[in-house]
Amino acid sequence: MKKIVFSKHALLKIEEWKLSPETVEAVVTRPDSLFFDILSRALVAIKKVEIGDVETNLIVVFKPEDGGTRVITAYPCKNIDKEVKAKEGKRWLKIK
Repeated sequence: MKKIVFSKHALLKIEEWKLSPETVEAVVTRPDSLFFDILSRALVAIKKVEIGDVETNLIVVFKPEDGGTRVITAYPCKNIDKEVKAKEGKRWLKIK
């Protein structure tokens, strides 16, 4: 498995949202949806996950680098359809 490195910002968000690094890794390695962000040139992975007792969508922004992956940020999103609709075709290009 490729090495996953977390930026300082990503580590802060993981702590803030009470996410486990394993959950973030699962989103990166097995996303339900995958987009390319044309402004940041990063990949955006989305997966339905459980955070505590709540089922929600987790968005993870990351970049492949040096044989591994650098996670830039991660955040939950209740209304994923609204988030995708606002960005797809404008900023995000659908890959999967």
